[in-house]
Amino acid sequence: MTQILTGPGFLHPAPQGYTLAPAFGAMTFAATGNKACFIGRVWTQGGAAKSIRRVQFRWGTVTKDGGSALTISLQDVSTTAGPVIRPDETQDQTVAVANADADFVSDTWYRSGVFSADRSVAYGELVAVVFEFDGAGRLGADTISLSSINVSSGVNFPITNQNVSVTKTGAVWAAVAQLQNIILEFSDGTFGTLQGAYPVSAVNSHTGVNTGSTPDEYALKFTPEFTMTIDALWALVQAPTGADYDVVLYEGTTALVTVSIDQNSLANVGARIIVLPITPTDLTAGVDYYIAVKPTTANSVIVFSIDVTDVAFLDLSAGNREATYATRTDAGAWTETTTRRLLAGVQICGVPTSGPSVGLHPIEQGIG
Repeated sequence: MTQILTGPGFLHPAPQGYTLAPAFGAMTFAATGNKACFIGRVWTQGGAAKSIRRVQFRWGTVTKDGGSALTISLQDVSTTAGPVIRPDETQDQTVAVANADADFVSDTWYRSGVFSADRSVAYGELVAVVFEFDGAGRLGADTISLSSINVSSGVNFPITNQNVSVTKTGAVWAAVAQLQNIILEFSDGTFGTLQGAYPVSAVNSHTGVNTGSTPDEYALKFTPEFTMTIDALWALVQAPTGADYDVVLYEGTTALVTVSIDQNSLANVGARIIVLPITPTDLTAGVDYYIAVKPTTANSVIVFSIDVTDVAFLDLSAGNREATYATRTDAGAWTETTTRRLLAGVQICGVPTSGPSVGLHPIEQGIG
């Protein structure tokens, strides 16, 4: 049994920070004293206290002509300066990034070394992860950046007043309109992040998708962890002139619901999220469903996905590892990629009348 919600439901997986085509932005530090920081409240699965041992993140553009090295540190949040929220600039636990590190290069997902000591953190505790040149400062013309998804104004972007990305240029700290792209790796081998973060290693645009392409359907594979009722499908799609398409809900390879989109009915030809109401439909826990974008003309649409380097990282954003990526051609079998997620989903309007609604990220429960 499910309880139908009063008022609009919620999108799942929730779009995180994008209503247009997602893209990486850069948090750059290019002078001695410059700093970049992901800051916010610790989020762990189940709310357990943990000990941070390493972090993982993505480099943007890295220029190492002068041979600079970096220090990553865990810090407290300042209670004597701000707003904007900022670290207290006391390095509590540190780890070095050597200039010669083979993974310290542009556009690369990076796993840090072990911090000088584990940092014990409670669920919801404020913590800052700070990046800066080491004691030798910036050498030569070196420039370092971190990359994370730019925030588009609109639906559900999860930046709150204490969960932001910030940079320091000169003596000035400023917030940056980018989601935190950070993994906290704990001493017990599990992972967490900061509330509102969206850890991704790549953003993908799938172009040339039409009735004659291979593949010709791109889908979010979705396996509910609890019985639910949905009343809409959503997808992030770019449809140039004449590119009509369907959004289809499949159970396996059986179409349950099809919504047809005439490109002439859209507001513009740019990439936008489209939310499509459907007759309320029950989904069963443990069953594989697919929310697919299916072109209906020879004119190509564009769909979008994100990648992670470890399937466990999908558990740290809305949708968890039960929401992934699948494609097929000519109504054949689905092929899944477990470390990729199509940017599509459902709108949940009914939840179980008893038992936990597992699988929902806090942003989908109205937290943050």
